Amino acid sequence: MGLLLMPARISVPRRMQLFGISSMLLPWCAPAYLALHGETDEGDTGLTIAAEVPIQWMTGFERFTKSDLEVLHVRRFNTDIALSHGFFQFGPLEPGGDPPDIVAATGSGPVGVEATVLTVPGRRGAHALFSAVRRRLGDFEPAHFIALRGHTVYVDFADAANALPFEGRDVAAADELLTELARFSPDPKDLVTSDHVPEQITVPTVGQTARGATFWAVPFLGAAPASLLFTQFGFELGLSHCSFVSVDDIWDEIERRIKDHDKPGVDLLLITASGPTRAGVIFPAEQAVAQLAVENVRVMRRRVEHIKEVVLHDWVSGTAWKIYPEFARLFGPLYQSLAPASHQITDVTQRPADDGDG
Repeated sequence: MGLLLMPARISVPRRMQLFGISSMLLPWCAPAYLALHGETDEGDTGLTIAAEVPIQWMTGFERFTKSDLEVLHVRRFNTDIALSHGFFQFGPLEPGGDPPDIVAATGSGPVGVEATVLTVPGRRGAHALFSAVRRRLGDFEPAHFIALRGHTVYVDFADAANALPFEGRDVAAADELLTELARFSPDPKDLVTSDHVPEQITVPTVGQTARGATFWAVPFLGAAPASLLFTQFGFELGLSHCSFVSVDDIWDEIERRIKDHDKPGVDLLLITASGPTRAGVIFPAEQAVAQLAVENVRVMRRRVEHIKEVVLHDWVSGTAWKIYPEFARLFGPLYQSLAPASHQITDVTQRPADDGDG
């Protein structure tokens, strides 16, 4: 097993002392996310998410409806209970009166369940903008990007307007980026091979656009993603985007979710982290956010009126914590990682590209 060291531009708020790094390895040996843990000079404990690769957990289906996704999250939680404890806590799930979203049958009677998610503010929106760039790639001929075969190209928009990917309607900016990608050739010397992590690596070959996009490429090792983009083009596009979230930010978000769902008829509030969206996409860095929250438990700042129990469930690791009325780990972790669909691959980056003559 190898480790793919991926360069990333990291920005942290003010001054920050780092004391840890968390990540999750993908089958092609790149990190699904890279998070740096630390504390600011003002005493704010938090993490900077330096990179993240959203995982298409489901493909070839229509988007989930809101109610279908809520049921899916509750069923996954119920399955993890069964894997951990040997029994399913919930029987049949029926639609509730909204609230609750769901009425679950249990041995002690019906339970009103509300389902919501824990997200990192701004990150899903940034990836949504980037998806417009990925879709625009579909209008180009794959042969233009032959030099990128067997690589993931990471794009950083730190120097662009608002430090965000170009908006979908800015077709000119997206086309400029894709044109520059077609001209770009990764340098094989950028791949560092060693039996230990080097103290310093050379600055990789990078490309840039006039509108503030910077990009670089790293080869697949061991496997390649079985994504639609790879199927059509032979490479992948990833977003390098930094965001900082503090412990207080996370708990403020958790308490906001509790406040929004604290209504008559709600017995259990299930908060899912790193679960699939309505488009079937998983954002793995949400796993690190949930872990940071439970490692730094905060006393609730507002009174809960109706909800009897609040559970935080991490989809990727299969771990659950009760966070109200008292804190306790319920089970897990059950899974070592989330392994998305991938293809075994040999080194294709050293082979000469076909000149198009057959």
